[in-house]
Amino acid sequence: MIQCAAAFLYAMSSSVLLAIVLGFACGGLNTAAALVSLSGGACVGLFSLLRRRPCAPGRGPRGWEWCAVALFAWFTVRAFLWLVTVEGDEIKTVVWNNVGDLSLHLGFIRYLANGAPFWPESPIFAGGKLTYALGSDLFNSLLVLAGIDVYRGLVVVGIICCAISGVALWRWGRAFTMAGFLCNGGFVALVLFLPHSIAEAVTGSPVGFPAAEGWPTVVDLQGAIAWKSIPVSMFITQRGFLFALPAGLLLLCSWRARFFGGQGADEWRMPFWGEYLLYVAMPIFHVHSFIALSLMLGAFFLARPDLRNPLFRFVGLALLPATALVWLPMGMLQSSPPPMVYDMSEVDNPPPSPASNVMGWKPGWMIDDEVTRSGVTALGGDPAVPTAGAWVARFAYFWLLNFGVLPFLVVALIVMMLRMVLRRNIRIRRAFLWCGGTLLLCSFLNGWEHYRTGELFGDPRAVDGISMTPLLAAVLAAIAGAMQPKDRNSRMMRGWLFAVAALFAVGASLPPAFAALRSVPVNALPLLAAMVVTVWLLLRVGSDWHAPLWPAVFVLPAVYIFFLCCFVKFAPWEWDNTKVMIWPYLIVLPFVWDFVISRFRFWSRVVVCELLFFSGFITLTGALRPEMPYRTVASRSELETVERAVRGIPITEPILAHPTHDHPLILIGRRVALGYPGHIASHGMSPTRHQNHITAIMRGAWDWRILAAELGAHHLFWGRREQSEYGAGEQDWRESQLVGSGPDFEVFDITTPSLPVEAAGN
Repeated sequence: MIQCAAAFLYAMSSSVLLAIVLGFACGGLNTAAALVSLSGGACVGLFSLLRRRPCAPGRGPRGWEWCAVALFAWFTVRAFLWLVTVEGDEIKTVVWNNVGDLSLHLGFIRYLANGAPFWPESPIFAGGKLTYALGSDLFNSLLVLAGIDVYRGLVVVGIICCAISGVALWRWGRAFTMAGFLCNGGFVALVLFLPHSIAEAVTGSPVGFPAAEGWPTVVDLQGAIAWKSIPVSMFITQRGFLFALPAGLLLLCSWRARFFGGQGADEWRMPFWGEYLLYVAMPIFHVHSFIALSLMLGAFFLARPDLRNPLFRFVGLALLPATALVWLPMGMLQSSPPPMVYDMSEVDNPPPSPASNVMGWKPGWMIDDEVTRSGVTALGGDPAVPTAGAWVARFAYFWLLNFGVLPFLVVALIVMMLRMVLRRNIRIRRAFLWCGGTLLLCSFLNGWEHYRTGELFGDPRAVDGISMTPLLAAVLAAIAGAMQPKDRNSRMMRGWLFAVAALFAVGASLPPAFAALRSVPVNALPLLAAMVVTVWLLLRVGSDWHAPLWPAVFVLPAVYIFFLCCFVKFAPWEWDNTKVMIWPYLIVLPFVWDFVISRFRFWSRVVVCELLFFSGFITLTGALRPEMPYRTVASRSELETVERAVRGIPITEPILAHPTHDHPLILIGRRVALGYPGHIASHGMSPTRHQNHITAIMRGAWDWRILAAELGAHHLFWGRREQSEYGAGEQDWRESQLVGSGPDFEVFDITTPSLPVEAAGN
């Protein structure tokens, strides 16, 4: 089964890569290019099956493991068999929070199938190239060109990729990892035992009672919290994960066998070309997964000196193609908001465009979001009070609500990894004593005032107004105090850790003494310290490598990647960091079971698993319960009528329309000047200027011609959505040529007749 799963991923990635080459060569996709791409991918997949290596069969499910397998099978059928259905004239979906993303992906699929030139202009943002890893949508567009219905193609690809993901999850970490993927969550399920008003404030959405604005009566425990249900919020909606999740897990399984002698695996591994193909193709499907896997390769490079040459060759061979495939989803660095045009003379020679903003610095991740604040307030706290106690309470509330007991299990796992790396020269009791003592010392130094106001080193940039320096000093002191060095290097490392901890603990009360460090961002210090410690530990593993140390090479960098995501946002919306966080989460799950939970007594294991998975199970089954009502995506008759009306407009032409996720122009694969603003913002663009321009044009502003020229739009769509949003008035563009119409819409060519700009104000 694992061979068939890998073969499908080879075929899928090869088809997409070949389609990109043919798309550039032919100026876009067509039926011939699609058939050649799919045939080439099928040949690669068949070749892998014919040349497969024999491997030991994996152990099948036993006992309680069948529960995880059965739950995953139910999720696969329920989520993807009813992903999109056509009933009469209505196109529906059963996953409510997938309506916006499903519309976007349908638009991308049809836009590519309509022959958009490569690399395509953004179909939802006038002014630049498409900034999206569209590998999965490109694969579905090939199926559409090959004659497969677009809705059936979505269902079939979803079911196959979900089944392959189940195989990969089982191979990586068996039933516990599979359950962790399906039922991630913290203590949010406790809101079921609270009054409804408090539960709604904690989760940011209705819980088990009727909500306003059409939301059904449903037990929805993810709401607006940070660590949402992975299968509901990411795997179903973010189609890139359909490839990235199974491909990334199979790469980790293969690397575990290749670089660490099959320790903990069943000796299965891909051929070198298979690893190379999936790794190189990853950016075109999911850039965030590519980042996480690349960081893991860097950790392997540090921890295994004897493997540095093959790792260097692997990464060196992948560097150029992978960089090119990262460059494409970044819009070839040509996507940015359009410049301001002040008169018609600048239309042909516009000023430079401002740059877009994607990555950023966000210490604390989402600890200061509105849901956390409202939840603390609902439970009787006051997050606005700037005290250390209030910050600690909000910190504990955020992490317990989202992750529950998982952080405690991971801390225990890290301690065990440190004991392995340092050869048991570490004492947990001393770690807690030093940690508590350092925090107590910091609390007396200057009464926490400098920490509360973030005045350390004269730098006000503290996490949420409170410096993390006391916490950093406590962690460093705990690590140093727990060490029991038996060699010179360990003693030196312990001394340096104590010195740095003392510097951070005492330095806050003496800011003039550290004037040279005032330019150092305080918030960066914990991240830099964690990076130094992680690199040192990996080098320590490499200097004295022996086979039992291999779990530390996965756990330590994975924990650091998660910590990195708590400081750096890899997308404009900080929640998108979960697309990277999912990888350290899945990486550590098998080790949490093997090194921590499996050592508990049976009933203790049962309790821990219930605490870990109860909230996620309620969220998963609540969002996909059988009686869940369908949500209408679009009307088939409306889409067909609009498609006929705009058939004469070039596919590259952006059309002015109301920016919403379910606009018929988007669903039939046509370009609009602006799509749903939330999608635009998540792609690194600011929709504000486009939105203001469209509003002014639709309402007939005197300079509507200049605004339309700035957006590069020559056509305007006026339908029921536009009428409802902007109202009927005396818009001058109504005098333009009517090029298409339907029962409740009209399409205008606003460049015909060509009138002087002055006429727009008359």
